[in-house]
Amino acid sequence: MNISVVEIIEYLKRHTRLIIVFVIIAALLGQVYVAQNQTYVASMTLKYTFENAEKGLNIKGGKLDVNEMISPAVIEKVISSLKLNVSVEQIRSAITISPLIDATTKQKMQALAEKGEDFEYYPTEYTVSYKYSGKLGEKYGVKVLNKILEEYDSFIRENYTNHSKIANIFEDKNYSDYDYMEICDMLEKQINSGISAVATWSETDKNFRSAKTGLTFNDLQKYFQNLHDIDYMKLYSVVRVGCLSKNSEVLIKNYNYKIEENQLLFNKKSEEAKLSFDLMRNFYAKYNNGETKSSLDSSLDNKASINMDIIQQDNYSKMLTTYDEIIMGYVDSEVAAKNAENESDYYKLLIDSYMNDSVSLEDKVIYSRQADLLIEKLGKAISEYTELANVTITDYNYYKGTQYLSYLSSVGTAPTLSRGTVTVFAVMFGICLAVVLILAIEIIKKIKEDSLLEDKKNKIALLEQGVLPVNLDKLPPLHRALFNAIANDFSEFSLHYQPIVDSEGLWIGAEAFLRWDSAEYGMVDASKLIEIAEKYDIMEIIGKWITKEACATCRTCNRSISESIFICINFTLNQIGGKIFMDDVLHTLDESKVNPSNIVLEISGNGEIEDVDFISKKLIAIKTFGIKVAIDNFGSANKKLDSLHKLPVDIVKIGKRYTSNIDKGLGDREFIRDVVDVSHNLGFKVSAEGIENAKAASIVNALNVDFQQGYYYSRPMGKDLFIESLKKNRESEKQKNS
Repeated sequence: MNISVVEIIEYLKRHTRLIIVFVIIAALLGQVYVAQNQTYVASMTLKYTFENAEKGLNIKGGKLDVNEMISPAVIEKVISSLKLNVSVEQIRSAITISPLIDATTKQKMQALAEKGEDFEYYPTEYTVSYKYSGKLGEKYGVKVLNKILEEYDSFIRENYTNHSKIANIFEDKNYSDYDYMEICDMLEKQINSGISAVATWSETDKNFRSAKTGLTFNDLQKYFQNLHDIDYMKLYSVVRVGCLSKNSEVLIKNYNYKIEENQLLFNKKSEEAKLSFDLMRNFYAKYNNGETKSSLDSSLDNKASINMDIIQQDNYSKMLTTYDEIIMGYVDSEVAAKNAENESDYYKLLIDSYMNDSVSLEDKVIYSRQADLLIEKLGKAISEYTELANVTITDYNYYKGTQYLSYLSSVGTAPTLSRGTVTVFAVMFGICLAVVLILAIEIIKKIKEDSLLEDKKNKIALLEQGVLPVNLDKLPPLHRALFNAIANDFSEFSLHYQPIVDSEGLWIGAEAFLRWDSAEYGMVDASKLIEIAEKYDIMEIIGKWITKEACATCRTCNRSISESIFICINFTLNQIGGKIFMDDVLHTLDESKVNPSNIVLEISGNGEIEDVDFISKKLIAIKTFGIKVAIDNFGSANKKLDSLHKLPVDIVKIGKRYTSNIDKGLGDREFIRDVVDVSHNLGFKVSAEGIENAKAASIVNALNVDFQQGYYYSRPMGKDLFIESLKKNRESEKQKNS
């Protein structure tokens, strides 16, 4: 089928009105598009004015991080203050912080780059831009960005002047809900908090006096100290002499519980102290015998071109540092053990006094009245002094903060879409669409006409040839199979192990995965298996079998390969919340004789942790036996960054969602960096799942992730193959290092 240019022109003339209608509609839609999709950019310029900024350092001497301006802590306060209906990530992802680099500096950077030389430059001026929808109004961005800068001011003052406010623990508490001794403990804690805070500041800036309160930090220290030495001590004496308690049985029970906790802590810290002492003694013995020196000297062989005196001095410094660390570990453990012992003795003394209470009811009434009056007086005084201290601190923060940051411009806004430009493109699009539609209509007509013509020819041809052109038990089978498999000693079940590696590629552990190879249905998906098991409440028995097998594998690896190899075992929230969970786990560990510190309990599944406190208590109890805890698939909708500090975990495993495409620039590197920073600040290790290739592994390493796991290193494999592969990996790494 051929269409000439003349025919096309003829088609367009025939449908001129249609073209005009399309142009008008397109122009109107363009204006609607602008109204619906217009975005604005609010921006301003700021400058860090403290001396360290020109060296790329913050006020305290650490690395200057301009992204602290949009940290979750700052953005959450902005959202709360302005009552915005957006998430933290929505605002953070819409903000861009760009350094201002003058033309001369840029030329230097370019010239040195061409020579292959590095040029260190730390900008102090930055442009901050916030992109937002036009539906929110042009002034919305001005309001948000100004609030971000205001909260950033506060953030700098609180984090870099070390002057955060004193929390008032009695603000939302009712004294009647607590026993007398509990009230004494809380009052003393609040008073000591005030004393400790203002005492530090009175030393750092003795001459500062608040314009709002007229007080110095030294004045506030005296207020809190007098309150403790006079009124608090009166209250404590009245409560102790009168043996006051609203329910002595409950009080004694609580103290017995605290004694048990302290005893566990004492035992743990005493054992740590003993281990540290043995290390210290062995280290010192080797040093005296010259073993340590020899080992250090041997590392210096074949380095004749280096100043040997400097190297030896540096190595001995490292050796002494290690020895100092051992001593400090010993001292810390001994002090902690002694504190736990002293607290237990104190609680025993209190229990003894309440169990042998000989104070008459008449005297108790008198003492109770005295105590209630003192409690009321102390509560009012504490609130008053805390408020005075916080106002003084706020004054001091503003006084210090103005020395660190200045704003070179106010917040301005600019639209990202031009109505004129959009209208021109819309009209052009309307014309093109109309032309395409007209041609399509005409071509379809032509094809239809040609087809009718061809049909007619075929019918005729067929008629000419004499051919007429005319011409159907109660359980579902899978559930039953699961029960049979379990009853048959888990004969169809197995565990596969996927290695976990450190930043150097050394296999340091593995995650255990359950596999069910049904004789009738083949390999059954693990999620389906769990769904069926939880439906019939038999997840515990499966979990116990998994734990037993994983512990046996771990013990084999520890005995034959390395004592530090660990195994991660997945447990659902339903399992952890089960009543027999802890007994099963501890019993299995005891039977297997595996080192508990080499077993990592992974919290898996998609359920939101509704009762965080309950789960935390269970995990804390588990951890007292040396078992480690990991939170699996972190970064899903139900596992948020701000929940990390609430759970007693050792390892945070970042989900595949954030790592699978990180080598293509699609992974959320900022999220991973935030998780690493928060986790490391809390003392947790971070493991990245779903590492598929070398580039992804390199990127994750650069983000300071501690461990990695994924198909790049190995797919999950059976027990025997895993142990054999683990040995090969260890031998290979050993050869590399030799």
